[in-house]
Amino acid sequence: MIKERFLKNRQIKFIALTAFVVIAVMINSCKNSGLLDSPPAFIQFTTGPQDNEILLVDKVAFGWKGASVDYTFRYRVLSIDGENFPSTYLDWTVFSNTTEVSLSHLDEGKFRIEVEGRSGSLTETIRREFSIDAVQGPALLFFKTQTTLRVGLQDSIGIWMEDVDSLSAYGVVIVFDKSKVELMGVRPGLYVTQQKFKQIILPDYTNPDILIDANTTGRIDINTAILTDLGSYPNKSISGSGRILNLVFRGKARGTSGIEITSLSLKTPSRASIQFKPPKDGVIEVK
Repeated sequence: MIKERFLKNRQIKFIALTAFVVIAVMINSCKNSGLLDSPPAFIQFTTGPQDNEILLVDKVAFGWKGASVDYTFRYRVLSIDGENFPSTYLDWTVFSNTTEVSLSHLDEGKFRIEVEGRSGSLTETIRREFSIDAVQGPALLFFKTQTTLRVGLQDSIGIWMEDVDSLSAYGVVIVFDKSKVELMGVRPGLYVTQQKFKQIILPDYTNPDILIDANTTGRIDINTAILTDLGSYPNKSISGSGRILNLVFRGKARGTSGIEITSLSLKTPSRASIQFKPPKDGVIEVK
């Protein structure tokens, strides 16, 4: 009886050991064959900068491919602000066989491109982030550098400061093609409000007569002060890079309007002048 029990226990241990060996061999075999590894992506980037790469030019190109020839694709570009909040920079394109894109006249800052691939009922989206640092400040430029408007519709174009230190006031003169676009308003910049400052803009572009004058001449003459507020005290100025003014335009007629800074003055809290690089012109395409 004892001998039978001993033999039975040995058989159980042998079976358990055998099962363990078989499972280990199967796992190792699966690893070698790639079955347990992450499956290959159905779509993937083939060209373009690496994730989070910083580019010193204002253009970029990406390529991608799908796992089979029946894939169609669409893409969009998002702008990522200082708080890592994304907003639409270039909206979704329509699905097509396009497998590459070249983007130019990009603004300063961080971006994310998203490519969605579709094959039958299967869809997948890939993403890659990159930054543009093509302008070495201190400087002022337009954001977006290149803007597309529809006739009768409005969009906002920002004045962006790049690597400016201790800015408390500035004066700027901007010219545009009055036959293609019209100015609808001037508003404080997001970077100013995020820093908890108050912004005074003169003249008052909520006044219809001021807007009529700007649209008659094609000239926007602005003086603005950045004032310490309850949330920004005791700081007297802003520094860094960000949007410090918004210009709202409406498309008037099809065509292209240049938008240019013809005069600029930047001041510190002590009223000292801030030296700056030549401003970068912008373009508004009306369709």
